[in-house]
Amino acid sequence: MSTPRETALARLRHWATPGRRAQLIAAAWTAGETRIAVLAEAGNVSRQTVYTDLAEHGIAPAADRPKEEDLMPQTITVNGYTGTEELTLNPGESWHSRYDDAHPGNTITDQGEKAKATYRWLLEQTDSIMAARWYNTLAPLAASAGQARQDAQRALHRVETTWAALRNASRWQAALHVYVEAVHSAREAITTWQQAAQAFADHPIYKDRAIQSAYEQLVPSGPVLQPDTEAAAAALAELEDTHRRRQAITRETLGMAPTGGAAEE
Repeated sequence: MSTPRETALARLRHWATPGRRAQLIAAAWTAGETRIAVLAEAGNVSRQTVYTDLAEHGIAPAADRPKEEDLMPQTITVNGYTGTEELTLNPGESWHSRYDDAHPGNTITDQGEKAKATYRWLLEQTDSIMAARWYNTLAPLAASAGQARQDAQRALHRVETTWAALRNASRWQAALHVYVEAVHSAREAITTWQQAAQAFADHPIYKDRAIQSAYEQLVPSGPVLQPDTEAAAAALAELEDTHRRRQAITRETLGMAPTGGAAEE
């Protein structure tokens, strides 16, 4: 059992491990805390030290800080409907009487013409509900996929910055490990993006072309919602291909290292 003194010394040695503070600051940044002042206060260091520590892990705050779109979808209405409604009749009510209530000034007296007008009106209401339902159901799925895409793009950017950092790394193998971790994180982020995009693409409402047609006709200037499953797959394929080429370069570099020497000083 460790004594208090041994425990204290172990903690001190852990903190004194070369690069440990930089690892913690980089981890905090990756976890989402991108305010330099907050990182400096938490680490009890200067702002410049935070920039230096982040650079050691291939993070350039000006470039890596996420510039995210506002992806929160706004609920729309189409002719007063949000898509949650169901067209039903109250007891004793008919579609003719519902039409009359909606058109208090109508002067149609011919029953045949009134039946046609009621039918057209009923179709319009149904289309309005379906159009609103199409967007308001799929917009949150699109937002989720969009957020996952942004996370993946940020992770991919970190892959590039950590690879670039290897050129001037004083502790080369440690920097290489940071790069490999970035690749794994990017792979996970892209997989999450793929899953979110696929959930969007597989939704029954997205597959209903009649409902989509109603949306496009009644909301012609509305946002175009499409799952980017192909883009996610392409991003993953490119990541894997690039990583394989870099693995070959790394193996060749390590093979050229002096015998008995490490790749870092």
